[in-house]
Amino acid sequence: MSFSILKQIGDAQKKKAVVDVRSGDTVKVTQKIKEGEKFRLQTFEGVVIRVDRKESHTARIVVRKVTSGVGVEKSYLILTDSGGIQAKGAVDVLAFGPWMIRDGEFNPHLPKFDSYRAPRTALGMIEPGHYIAIMAEGRLKNSAGSNLTHIAEKLRNRGCRLAFN
Repeated sequence: MSFSILKQIGDAQKKKAVVDVRSGDTVKVTQKIKEGEKFRLQTFEGVVIRVDRKESHTARIVVRKVTSGVGVEKSYLILTDSGGIQAKGAVDVLAFGPWMIRDGEFNPHLPKFDSYRAPRTALGMIEPGHYIAIMAEGRLKNSAGSNLTHIAEKLRNRGCRLAFN
């Protein structure tokens, strides 16, 4: 089967976008849940942290919220009929990478980014509105820079629950 035929089939099934959302938007997602013979509506409100395949009929968003100190992430198809997605606008939006600390825990994949010392700038959050920035010089003759693990340890030791390079 050729790609053009698959594209035609996909385009025929594509629905008009329910809502235009971007990373950083706060959304309220309502899902229709079937339990036995009964239906109920369940809502999940959080911040969009990822938008995938926005032009596809399989477009999806990943929404994150913190409940009782635990981060919860859920993935939703954007073009679904099972409920609704309400955009509430953008909140504190910052884009960084890689993340070093989330919910007080180190990124388990950090070592693969951490093979060398270099100039670094990192931002950590102790709580909303309370941030710490660290800069490690590495461009001057007598400075060696830092690696990500060292910076992450410094931020966590200072109480950061979330940190990005």
